[in-house]
Amino acid sequence: MEKLNIDTIKQLIKDKKMRWTNHVIVKLLQRNITQNDKEIK
Repeated sequence: MEKLNIDTIKQLIKDKKMRWTNHVIVKLLQRNITQNDKEIK
């Protein structure tokens, strides 16, 4: 499986082609990042 870069992930989310799973939401919360954050560092 090919690794996704951050720009690709952002575009997939924008295009609604990527789902937020419980695992991802937990990781975001651990990193103090919200689903609405536009800039992921």
